[in-house]
Amino acid sequence: MEEAKTTTQEQENGKSKVQQLKEDTADLFDHATDYIETFVQLKAVSAVEKGVNLASGVINGIIFAVLSMVAFLFIATGLAFWVGDLVNSRAGGFFIVAGFFIVVMIVIGVMRKNVILPFFEKFPYA
Repeated sequence: MEEAKTTTQEQENGKSKVQQLKEDTADLFDHATDYIETFVQLKAVSAVEKGVNLASGVINGIIFAVLSMVAFLFIATGLAFWVGDLVNSRAGGFFIVAGFFIVVMIVIGVMRKNVILPFFEKFPYA
């Protein structure tokens, strides 16, 4: 009788061990699934963050470029009026300022490969 009781207990313990192993495996699978879902969500959030940072940088660059061009336009117009007053010809002032800017563009074009591009290649970007 004692042997039958022991065998029944061993079978119950064996079943409980198998059952426990199944439960542990299911828990492990659930945790692995949760980990993978969290990892995918993290990568999605990281991608969105990089996209937002890129869009923000582009928008800031466009705003800066537009405001710089407007400021340059006002400065160039004021300079043209001032030179026009000096030479007693408004049109002459505008032509002189335009000629100056054309000379600056030519100088930049000529120096582009030898001076300007090497300078910007060594320029530290933050």
